[in-house]
Amino acid sequence: MAQCPFRVADQCFEAYLSVDVSGTEARIGALRLFCFAAAGLACAAAAAAALLVRRALKPVQVLTRLTASIADGDYRLRTGMRRSDELGELSASFDRMADAVEDKIRRLDEELEKRRLLLGALSHELRTPMTAVVGYADSLLRMPLTESQREACARRIYEAGRHTENLSQKMTELVGLEGSKAVKRDRIDPEVFAGRLRTFLPPQVEITTDGAPFSGDETLLTALAVNLAENALRASGSEPRVRVRLERDGAAERITVSDEGCGIPADQLPLIFDPFYRVNKARSRRDGGAGLGLALCRLICERHGGTISAESEVGRGTTVTAVILQLDDNSRTI
Repeated sequence: MAQCPFRVADQCFEAYLSVDVSGTEARIGALRLFCFAAAGLACAAAAAAALLVRRALKPVQVLTRLTASIADGDYRLRTGMRRSDELGELSASFDRMADAVEDKIRRLDEELEKRRLLLGALSHELRTPMTAVVGYADSLLRMPLTESQREACARRIYEAGRHTENLSQKMTELVGLEGSKAVKRDRIDPEVFAGRLRTFLPPQVEITTDGAPFSGDETLLTALAVNLAENALRASGSEPRVRVRLERDGAAERITVSDEGCGIPADQLPLIFDPFYRVNKARSRRDGGAGLGLALCRLICERHGGTISAESEVGRGTTVTAVILQLDDNSRTI
C-alpha cells in the first residue's frame, strides 16, 4: 500500500493505493522451491558424476596396481577386463604386454638354466679325460717305459686331449646355447669305438660288441657310454662287475650298461635322468658327483632321436639301455 498526499481548494487530502501481492508471494515460494529442487538435482548430478568418474578410473587404478606388482616380480597378474570402450582396449593391450614380459622372463630363466647346466656339465665331463691325461703323463714321468710304451702313453694323452676339445664344443651345442640341435651322424666301427672307451674306463669294465656298425656322433656317444659305466662303477662297491654291450637290432642300435651293484629303489627310477638329481646324495658328494651324468645321457639320446631307460632291483643291480635310432647310410643328420 502506498500513501500520496495532495491539496484541493486549500484542503489537504491523502490518497491511498493498495495492490494485492498474494500472487507474488506464491510465485516467490514457487521460485524458492525451484531453487531447492535445482540445488538437489545439481548435488545428485555431481554425486552421479563422481561415481561415473570413479568407475571410469577404476581400470586405471587396477592397471597402476598391477604395474607395481609386475615391477615387483609377479609376472602372472592380468587385468582380465572385458570392455568394449577405450579402457577395454587399454586393458587388452596391457595383458598382451604382460604376456610378452612373462614369456621374455621365462626364456631368460631357461637360458640361465642352460648356462648353469653347461657349466656343471663341462666340469663333470672334463674330469674323465683329464684323469686319463694325468695318469698317462705320470707314467711318462715316473715309470721306466720302453719307447713303444712311451709312444702309447703319448698317443693316449693326445686322444684324451682331442676328446676334451671336441667334448667342450659338443656340450655347448648339446644344451642349445649355440649351433643346431641336430646331431651329425657318422658311421662308427664298433671295435674302434670299444677301444676308445677302454682309454677312459678301467680294466674291470667288460666291453663287448656284436660287430655291427652303427651311426651317431662318436664324441657324444663316448661321453654317454663313459657316464653310464662310471655310474655303474660307483654303485658296484669294491669288486665291480660292469658290462658295456654295443649291439644293433634291426632299425635301432643299443648301448647297454649293466652292473651288480646296490640298485635303485623303484620310486626313484623315473627321476634319475633329471638334472642334478642324485639317488645317494651322500655318496655322490663324496665321489664328486653333481647329478648331471644321466641327464646328459638323456639329452644325447634325444638329440640322436632315441630314448634311454633303466631297470633296477635293490641289492641286485641296474641295467641302463640307451637306444639310438638307426638311419639309412646316406643320412647325416636328424
